[in-house]
Amino acid sequence: MENIASEVSEILREILSWVWKVASKVTLFAIWALLALIILPCVFVAGHIYPLWQEWGEEF
Repeated sequence: MENIASEVSEILREILSWVWKVASKVTLFAIWALLALIILPCVFVAGHIYPLWQEWGEEF
């Protein structure tokens, strides 16, 4: 009985280690995607809209 419990324990450890590896990669990808959603519009505004705004506002 002790042998079966140790085998089940070892299998559970392997499964949990695999789940942890996958979960950490998914979490890092989600953080990367969230940052991209925040940063890319800022880059667009800085590169395209702000120069047009300056050009429009030169007369003031």
